[in-house]
Amino acid sequence: MQTVQNKYQELKNISNYRAQAFLVLTGLTATAGIMVPSPEEKIQRLALIKHLMGQSLTKEVIYVLTKHGDHDWENLEKDLRLLIDGNYEAAVSSLQVDEVRKQLQNVFHEKKELPEPQDNEKKKEEVIENGAFQDLLQHLGLEHYYPRKMSRANFQLIHKTSVYNTQPFSERELPFYFLQKLLMLDYGLRYLIIKHEEYTETKSIQTPQIKKRRLLIHMKIYLKKVQIRRSWQQVGKSLKDEKDNYTNQQMCRVSAPIVSFIRVGTGFSASKSQIMNCLLSERKHDVFFHQHCKGSSRDCLLMGGVVEVAWFCPGGEEQDRFDNCLTFTNLHGDAKEHEKQLAFLQEVSSIIVVLMSISDDNKGDQKIVHDKNQSSKHLIFLLDDKGKVTVDNFGPKSRNEIWNRNGAELIGELTTTSKHLLKLSNTALGLENYAQVARKQGMLIDEDQRDCKEAKEKTESLMTLLREMEIPQVKENLLPLQGKLWQLWCTKNKELYHLRDLMISGVPIELMDGDVSYVPLRWVAAVFDKLSEKLGNKRLFVLSVLGLQSSGKSTLLNALFGLQFTVSAGRCTRGAYMQLLKVEDTFTDELGFDFVFVVDTEGLRAPELSNKSQNHDNELATFVTGLGNLTLINILGGNPSEMQDIPQRVVQAFLRMKQVKISPTCLFVHQNVGEVTAKDQNMEGKRQLKLRLDKMAATAAEEEQCSDVTCFSDVIKFDANTHVYYFAHLWDGNPPMSPPNPRYSHNVQELKSRIPVTAQQESRGSIMKISEVKFRVQDL
Repeated sequence: MQTVQNKYQELKNISNYRAQAFLVLTGLTATAGIMVPSPEEKIQRLALIKHLMGQSLTKEVIYVLTKHGDHDWENLEKDLRLLIDGNYEAAVSSLQVDEVRKQLQNVFHEKKELPEPQDNEKKKEEVIENGAFQDLLQHLGLEHYYPRKMSRANFQLIHKTSVYNTQPFSERELPFYFLQKLLMLDYGLRYLIIKHEEYTETKSIQTPQIKKRRLLIHMKIYLKKVQIRRSWQQVGKSLKDEKDNYTNQQMCRVSAPIVSFIRVGTGFSASKSQIMNCLLSERKHDVFFHQHCKGSSRDCLLMGGVVEVAWFCPGGEEQDRFDNCLTFTNLHGDAKEHEKQLAFLQEVSSIIVVLMSISDDNKGDQKIVHDKNQSSKHLIFLLDDKGKVTVDNFGPKSRNEIWNRNGAELIGELTTTSKHLLKLSNTALGLENYAQVARKQGMLIDEDQRDCKEAKEKTESLMTLLREMEIPQVKENLLPLQGKLWQLWCTKNKELYHLRDLMISGVPIELMDGDVSYVPLRWVAAVFDKLSEKLGNKRLFVLSVLGLQSSGKSTLLNALFGLQFTVSAGRCTRGAYMQLLKVEDTFTDELGFDFVFVVDTEGLRAPELSNKSQNHDNELATFVTGLGNLTLINILGGNPSEMQDIPQRVVQAFLRMKQVKISPTCLFVHQNVGEVTAKDQNMEGKRQLKLRLDKMAATAAEEEQCSDVTCFSDVIKFDANTHVYYFAHLWDGNPPMSPPNPRYSHNVQELKSRIPVTAQQESRGSIMKISEVKFRVQDL
């Protein structure tokens, strides 16, 4: 009983509704023996609880109690536990999910009772497909996320398997392992195969692969949304004075011709996706997963009717396969079985490439070909006949045929034909333009949902306001950092609660205003107080990053933890931003902290701040190193100027921390270093870095009259062998069509594995709680 009372009091200090939910759940489920209370007993207990607590019940608890009718004890207890954890939003969402499930069950029940015999098979297939999908979700442990979506906080959760690069041993470990690796830009994970002892030897390879392919599509869609901006340069803009004249746009708004690939029938022997890969990357990288990839097979589940999209972006070079940006779509499955998707693609595409076997005498296939041939769209037919491949173009002005050509010749002819037909077409659409066409086909469009409409209207209103003035004016007029208005704003619980929830959800929040190098202490303190109220006074491991502008700091943090800090050339990060990442509950005791608190900063030596750069950089370096348990010192390549400037500022900042009894640590990350053959050079580089740091530390200590410092290791714990990392280039080739470098992903994993070791061995005694981080920010 004392334990229950202590738990109740602990929750009450944090939140009233969490404490009440705990009290209600305990009252419903507590028992003196081993017998679980019967439903009748629970009815009596709930009536007594309502009578005793009466009007003192919070609106959150009342909402949960009133929404679960007919004494649905399982879901009621589940939602009470969500409230105890402080996850009121999830409790509300679960109620909505239950309603959706009930409606779906009713729909399926009604379908089974329909009298039309001719539709029975179709309805049966729909139910089977739904059953297969539900079965897939259960195998992967994702049933709780459907139809609810995974939040940003879900896939940014720090798992033990991702930190230590442990191979998953079960299908339920696959999704989060997949996500973590994908966020590290490691495309090699899609070749992962898990053998399960319950399967036969054959199924051990195919079954996980089937599941993974469906997951892959969702991850590709997610990746396109994350990396939605692309840069390219068209031929004709590569003159010396225009070499840097690249186009940089959001791909959803780029209007480009669409080239769609479809397969008619099942007799075509070649891989459609593989042919598309050759067009997009000249065999250097498999953009689309295909049947000849490692671990793949011709059979797949839940892929029929899926349309994948990828973009070709030229680099402004003469050897580019195409001169302009193009959109490629890939319809999976037999096209005649997916009429809605086929009709959509026919309307939006500039060119449709049809793959089929000429020996296929299926009347349905012939009808598809006949109908497409009557349309005004440009068509290219790839015909397969027992080893012979034909490229037929039935466009209005040309016709080409190829017999017994090798793959390179086939792709070359396909490229030439496509470029010719693209010149004849004036159709260019962006993703946002597809909506009107999709509506005609009865497709569900996210932007038509009420929430999306309201959010878009509010966003457009806000952007209209922001476009009327420059950023400094916006902050001065709308977000004043001092004065009466700011203090009044900080007292409003609504905004503070909103920011608290944003941080918990994994959204970065501004910590330091980069335009004026100012930390709004009262506002930041209020945010930390609300965080502590919501989560409890949890332990935080503070990870910060420091380096020159455009040296890859934000890209590194994004790859390490799946964050979405802004990345681009120039001053894309202004000031400092903070983001909260939760550690998996089973992993917290081993690590010694509950959350990773990431601080991303703007680059040093920013040209925009040339007149005040030195003071600004010193202040930023001191703030970042003083706040972080671990600071990543990011250096781009072997730039001599950077190798001199960055370590010097680091040494001075750490020396200041030593004088005030703060003991952080650091890891040096050298970006864009050559291949493994440079290992010996890297060893020499580590030795030279240590000598440079020692010399700088001795000089700085002499200036500050610190007689106990003769080398850098006297300032902070530092070992050149374990605290210095060399990273390969991010891209494997020349952008924009080059894939991420697998070696870069491996470097990220090595660094990520080192962070918990550093936390355990060197930062264990300096881990701060939320309240302590608040005071540290105020002190700095």
